[in-house]
Amino acid sequence: MENENDDNNKIEEINNNKNEKEEKNTDSILNNIDYVNNIISVSIPDFNEKYLEKKKAVTFYNIHVFNWYNDSEYTLSKRFSEFDELYKNLSNLISNVPSIPKKTLFKVSAFEALNKRRLELENFLKICVDRKDIFNTKYFFDFLSLDKYAPELYVNNLTLEGELKEIPQGVRDFLYISSENILLICCSDMNIISRTDSRISNFKFFWEKKDNENEIPLGSAFCFKFAKLGIGFQFVKSWFKTFPVQTGIIAYDEKSRNFGVGLDNGEIYILNGNEDFSDFKENLVLKYHKDRVMGLFFDNLTGKIYSVSTDKHFYISDINYSEKPIDVYKSNFGYTNLFNDSLNKRIFTTNEGGEIEIYLNNEMPPKLIHKVNTNNKGIIRGLHINLKKQYLFTSDMNGNISVFSSTLPGKETNISEISNFGNSSKLRCLIYDNLNNHLITGDEEGRITIWSLKNGCAIFVYNSNNKNAITKMFWDEETRYLWIGSKDKTIKIIRIPEKLFKEEIENFEKTKLKEINEKIAIKKLNEKYENESDSEETNSDKDDLNGWNYKKD
Repeated sequence: MENENDDNNKIEEINNNKNEKEEKNTDSILNNIDYVNNIISVSIPDFNEKYLEKKKAVTFYNIHVFNWYNDSEYTLSKRFSEFDELYKNLSNLISNVPSIPKKTLFKVSAFEALNKRRLELENFLKICVDRKDIFNTKYFFDFLSLDKYAPELYVNNLTLEGELKEIPQGVRDFLYISSENILLICCSDMNIISRTDSRISNFKFFWEKKDNENEIPLGSAFCFKFAKLGIGFQFVKSWFKTFPVQTGIIAYDEKSRNFGVGLDNGEIYILNGNEDFSDFKENLVLKYHKDRVMGLFFDNLTGKIYSVSTDKHFYISDINYSEKPIDVYKSNFGYTNLFNDSLNKRIFTTNEGGEIEIYLNNEMPPKLIHKVNTNNKGIIRGLHINLKKQYLFTSDMNGNISVFSSTLPGKETNISEISNFGNSSKLRCLIYDNLNNHLITGDEEGRITIWSLKNGCAIFVYNSNNKNAITKMFWDEETRYLWIGSKDKTIKIIRIPEKLFKEEIENFEKTKLKEINEKIAIKKLNEKYENESDSEETNSDKDDLNGWNYKKD
């Protein structure tokens, strides 16, 4: 029994010593920091020279890393060339990477110059740590050896589950129709030189006979059947149709099995698929738009087809072309999106002037009831409306994301922009993840970025291809599959995990970091009062002495 008590006393003593040591570590870090934004804090307190091969002297910068999660710390030594490599890797993946000192023609050897470089590299690292999108990259993890010293910070990465590569041209738009297990795709020649050559080859004078068979296609539409097989997907091509003009948008009506394909010259082809989607027939071509068709949908209740174009017109046409099309509205700017909220009988459009138009679709023609501007007034390319939570989001070609207040039916005139954030990327499309309250964007450089709506900050970046623009995304909330169409002639299926980060780490950031920052604030405040108190005491002594040294009249 005595031995057992002795062992318990020793364990308690060890734990007390450990806690005292951790408190000392924490206190020493608190003395040199003003605020904690991340579980990891970094500094570069000094540098030193080491002699490598051939007795060559090389400067190493000593990086001190402190982990607030478990009060551990370690030191790494890195050469400037390693910082430079990190910067290049990050710049290839992420926009707006903080700068590092420029390389010099000759070796930096003077103490003042080395110390200046040390401070600049320290500032670079601190900004990187505070930016979640940079901190959570594999490049930064490897640089700080976080997989070795802080494995609890591991990020559950996005995984590629399937890929359709049998597409001859860049993807402009696609529709995932789960009920039929089909994928409808419209694609186009994305190379401007190739397009110019094709147009020249296809050109015919008015007296020349048109040769459709030898015409070089600039656009095409495809139908693929697909199936989920084990850990991958199988795609089988059903049919395709080529066009002498680039295709831009595709729509589908489940009731009639009609497909609508919008072209860059404003034409809309109406195709009809057979029962098993093995073939199609061409019904008619609508020719009232004069420029690229940007939005399209069928209303099977009225037999109408709705469309918007960069020609600034919003049209409604009879699907059989038996009536003259209705010119619903002419905007001051070219249209970029068309969204049909059939449940609440509303239509949303966006344009190149940063405007959102909202129409009531309970009468013909639809009535424009509200128009709202994004603060940045950039070209809106991405529009997402979450009908479950009544959120509206837009993204533009200046890299801005706008969040709008509730879009509840009957309250449309109250819609206004409540938040705006982003980066310098040209954002082409976006979707909303209900589970995590995240926005997911696709940009001109082929990046998928996940944003936290709690603070409007990017928290993770995934490179989906080799810098080819992402043109369309579809989000399957149930399977957590993100379908991505790109100019790289592929459609990729990427699975996003339910949680990117461990739950205990997220909880620590919510609660413990707040406590640490409160402790820092109190410590700074006490130091301030102590300094002021010391100063007042000194002044008080002088005043007292002066007060005592007086003479009565």
